[in-house]
Amino acid sequence: MKKVIFDISPLGSFQFSCETYIIYYREKYGQDIFFYTRKDGKYFKVEDSEELRNLKNRVIVHRDLGPVVEMIPHDLDTRVLPLDEELEEDEILISIVERLGEGASWKNSNIRVVEV
Repeated sequence: MKKVIFDISPLGSFQFSCETYIIYYREKYGQDIFFYTRKDGKYFKVEDSEELRNLKNRVIVHRDLGPVVEMIPHDLDTRVLPLDEELEEDEILISIVERLGEGASWKNSNIRVVEV
């Protein structure tokens, strides 16, 4: 049986890449999601794949809020829930992590699929 190991680093902080989220939400729910980064007190929409890989901060939302917004509500209708350990046996997520390899991780994460 395969499982996603959310982080094999000693600090144990894990974060999936934007690409992982995009693929997961498209494959699992048939839904597009959108990314925003905060700069100077505003949220700016990010669409460029290179910029998405290098974001320092991000907010992931279910709908396009426009190019720049002042605030993003903290509610389940707006924000995307994080992918977490409850999904360690999710076949779609396992497949995505295997396909993307290191590209499945964001920042200092080290997410892998292992056979157990």
